Amino acid sequence: MNGSQASQTFQVNYTNGTYSAVTQSISDWCVPQGYSGETKVVTMSYRNTNTGGESSGTCYVYGYTLPVTSSLTVESITLPANNSVIVLGIQDEETVAEAPYGGTPAGIPRTVFAENYDTGGQGVGYNVTSINGTDNGYRSDGVDLETTAAPGGGNDVGWASTGQWFHYTVNVATAGTYNVTFEVASPYGVTDGFHIGNSVGTNLGGSVNIPDTGGWQTWSTVTASVTLLAGQQVLTVYQDNGGWNIYLAAP
Repeated sequence: MNGSQASQTFQVNYTNGTYSAVTQSISDWCVPQGYSGETKVVTMSYRNTNTGGESSGTCYVYGYTLPVTSSLTVESITLPANNSVIVLGIQDEETVAEAPYGGTPAGIPRTVFAENYDTGGQGVGYNVTSINGTDNGYRSDGVDLETTAAPGGGNDVGWASTGQWFHYTVNVATAGTYNVTFEVASPYGVTDGFHIGNSVGTNLGGSVNIPDTGGWQTWSTVTASVTLLAGQQVLTVYQDNGGWNIYLAAP
């Protein structure tokens, strides 16, 4: 808060007497800088002032991940000596390896539901710039999931935003070019909404435009030709421009 604070040092102290220093830049709470490792975990429409009033305007609480040495036990964390860096909470999280949701790769050809992105969490199974999901019943992360009005029910992945991505581990029966149908929804058209890539970022089928479907829960289909290798692999939905929801893909 009170101006972006670049290159702040957090010291992770271990029970064996050693420590490690982690450098992280912190955005002003109303002027996000999009620093590496920064996510928006709370979005607010106003802030309280130091005189007890309210100041309107979008502000944020940010989240950051500090790496620790897994073979050691963390005793404490020394925060930056900076009154403009306010820490509201710290949570210890174990890194989880990426895996297909449900434990088994989706066979291709087969319908793949958008809500079944890989496990592993932020930066592993998916990458999101903010946490907006409203349905925590299906998956514990709740990230960008909402109950859908699509005929099949369940959840869609919403709040598409530039730079976000979701991994899907699949097992392709036969190499070749597949015509993939996607169910999408948007109250306005989005040019170059997304593309499908592999785990290293290679574009496998070109950009897909999102039509104006008439609403966030009014669904329509778009198609793309995607060239796939045979066998198990990780496919990625790269969100190139925001403003749409996705429900499923059917190769």
